[in-house]
Amino acid sequence: MLNKAISSIIGTLLMLIITIGLFGFSYSYISGVLTTKTAEVFSVVDAFSDTITISNDGTVPITSFSSVKIDGNDAVYRVSKQDNSLVGYWKMDEGSGSTTADSSGNANTGNLTNMNTTGNSTSGWNSTDCKFGNCMQFDNIDDKINISDSPSLSPTSAVTISAWVRGSAFQNAGSTEPVVSKYKGGTADRSYELNVDGVSGNQFFDFYLRAGSTLNLKSVTKPQNDIWYLVTATYDGSNMNMYVDGIFEANLANTGSITDSTLGVLIGWNHDNSFFGGLIDEVRIYNRALSADEIKAIYNIGSQINPGEIAAIKVYNQLSKGTHTLRICTSSTCNTAVLRIN
Repeated sequence: MLNKAISSIIGTLLMLIITIGLFGFSYSYISGVLTTKTAEVFSVVDAFSDTITISNDGTVPITSFSSVKIDGNDAVYRVSKQDNSLVGYWKMDEGSGSTTADSSGNANTGNLTNMNTTGNSTSGWNSTDCKFGNCMQFDNIDDKINISDSPSLSPTSAVTISAWVRGSAFQNAGSTEPVVSKYKGGTADRSYELNVDGVSGNQFFDFYLRAGSTLNLKSVTKPQNDIWYLVTATYDGSNMNMYVDGIFEANLANTGSITDSTLGVLIGWNHDNSFFGGLIDEVRIYNRALSADEIKAIYNIGSQINPGEIAAIKVYNQLSKGTHTLRICTSSTCNTAVLRIN
């Protein structure tokens, strides 16, 4: 009888542990044994609509998940977190309107110019071909997003520029297609620019910087039309680095401060009147040089979650009204949260 009672108690405790795990407390449950917390452990803090909040309770940064499923299917998602070095972040998720918000908290609002403001077209908001949620389509004629100059967008010691891009006109011989620009050639107003450059069949991503002298760094990757790429460029005061899809590709040594241009930041256009053709999504500017691991995390999940940090995970799958089950796994543990869509 005693053994049966103990077994009953153990069974009840195990069911309780499973229930706790399902509703947000993070433990590893393996073959009926509650294990101790390991390196990549996280807990679900909250869930609201299509977004959950998690906490990294482990001892190492989380840079990827082994699995993220919504109702048993692969989830399309992005991780975001509070980062004071993130000075501009344009998710372009609004889907309509004449502006796109700055999610960094610095109020660097992007103003759509010569672009469709109501939905899908050859110009402006796009919701069908984007990397995550909605994005922006540029017509390679006169489309641009204009962001006014501000001190937060004028870092002088270090910078990171990152964006998802998918071109439709990279074949144009000898063309420069700006992705993000605070730069006008031949003038003192040269800070930084990330673009696609080169001649037909030999295009490359190009990072221009004015830091003591005018510098540019080219990618190894030759971007092709209708393929999404994550392009990231960094400068730390000593080195320029180029990454494509989270992988390091090129380096240029240089010492000097970044010129403080009075120009605003432009997306899809530059101050030399060059234009971009295609889609741009998830544009970010930091006032520091991200590490290689952080850049890989942007490619994998959206942001690196360091130990003790809180982060939000937004699901972009089309979800019907009602409840949906989101299950997230690292190499160490899994957690389940219930999303309620009204």
